[in-house]
Amino acid sequence: MNKRLVVMIQCAPLGNTRFSEGLRLAMGLVACTDELAVSVILKGDGVYGALAKTERGEVSRYLATMAEWDVEPLVEAESLAERGLGRVDLASGFKAVSRSRVLELLTAARFVINF
Repeated sequence: MNKRLVVMIQCAPLGNTRFSEGLRLAMGLVACTDELAVSVILKGDGVYGALAKTERGEVSRYLATMAEWDVEPLVEAESLAERGLGRVDLASGFKAVSRSRVLELLTAARFVINF
């Protein structure tokens, strides 16, 4: 049985709570079981949450916990490029991956939760 879950965050980090709630949910899932592989993917306007100059507020603690638990949030490179951004704009702890890699992860996942 496939035990991979993807939390995909496509909303901007400011103006609503969906971005932070997506990260909080991902951390809760990682904390509650060792039997589930959780991936976090930022795409669309969600990539703004991965920028080095973004003010993170409460999200900082979720990202710190992710780093402690070796959960590396992935950022879709094409979404960065569509917004005139690149890998050099990312804060440490985020990894840019291709759209085809995102598709592979989504296809392999048993569950996908969108924010």
